[in-house]
Amino acid sequence: MDSTIIVLWGDHGMHIGQHGSWPKHTNMDIATRIPFILSHPDMPPDTRGVMTDALVESVDIMPTILELAGVPMPTTHPLEGVSLVPLMDTPHQAWKTAVFSQYPKEVPMNSGNWYMGYAMRMPANTTPGGTFWDEIRMAPVWRSVIGGPAGNGGEEP
Repeated sequence: MDSTIIVLWGDHGMHIGQHGSWPKHTNMDIATRIPFILSHPDMPPDTRGVMTDALVESVDIMPTILELAGVPMPTTHPLEGVSLVPLMDTPHQAWKTAVFSQYPKEVPMNSGNWYMGYAMRMPANTTPGGTFWDEIRMAPVWRSVIGGPAGNGGEEP
C-alpha cells in the first residue's frame, strides 16, 4: 500500500422532489455536488483525512492522478482541469474562485426547444446561475443569466 493512490468519487447528486424535480438532470447545486476523496502515500501526515472547502471539479481528477503517478501531462490534447496535489498538501489555501457545470434542458418540457444550461458555483454557497443557449449562433445568451443563491432554489434554464 506504500505506493497506492486512492481516488473515490461518485456520480452527481439526485433530486428527490426538491424544486419539483426527481432526476439528477439539472444544474442546481444538489445535482452537481459529488462525494470525492483523494489520498496518496506522500501526503503530509497532518493533512490526511482533512476536509477542505475548496472548490474542485471532476476534470481535476486526471491531472491529479497523472502528477501523482509521475506521468507527464498530455501536450497534444491539453487537459481542462488542474492538479489537486498542492491542495492535498495544504487543504486550506486559496484555490479556485469558481467551478462550472452545464446540462441541456428542454424548455418548456416536450417542446423540442433545447437550451444548454450553464451554472457557476462560487465560494460562500452562491450560484450566480445559468443562461440560455442560442441554437442559431451556437453560443450562450449571457444577457439572459438566471439564478440566485444556491440555497433558495435559484431558477435555471
